[in-house]
Amino acid sequence: MVTAVFPLSTARFKLPEPYVQLTSSSGSGCLKIPEGRLGVISIDKQKRLYFSFDEPYQSEIIKRVAARRKVRFTTDQLVELDKMPFLSMDIRYLPEYLSLPVYQRNNIDLSGIPSRLDNHIDDQLAEYIAAAHSVLHYKNGLYPFFSIWADANLESHEVQRVICLLQQHNVNRINFATIMEMKDSALFF
Repeated sequence: MVTAVFPLSTARFKLPEPYVQLTSSSGSGCLKIPEGRLGVISIDKQKRLYFSFDEPYQSEIIKRVAARRKVRFTTDQLVELDKMPFLSMDIRYLPEYLSLPVYQRNNIDLSGIPSRLDNHIDDQLAEYIAAAHSVLHYKNGLYPFFSIWADANLESHEVQRVICLLQQHNVNRINFATIMEMKDSALFF
């Protein structure tokens, strides 16, 4: 009985991910990204921004941004925060979202992360990028890699704005995710 309870109590339920239709690629180059250091910024066709980062750093990055903005989480909310596959909303609304049962979260409209890119004065995406640098460098002396997952229907200037934001934070090696024509797997360039 103990072995059946442990996986159930530690399992991460997969929440619906933002739909991003990736472009096809016929390129032959493939870059191996070091595990544990990859941040992904996704942009859907409505130009909403999403952020995710490899475990165990994602929740630490979110906690740093929350502390800077004086957003507090309960113990139960911190447990739920560790299960989140990506961040998709303003940090001020995250505690309320984490308090909802999982079945109700699926009905919440994901508005994306506020950013200067969307003419918001509030630039939380930039704070997440800076926090990722800080957390990784503090923990192990390394810097993060970032990948952009942009919907194939976006205009190039929308993606260019994200690239400029990353470059403002000294991220100059940026990977773009595409779907290979013959395979159904992501390819990073």
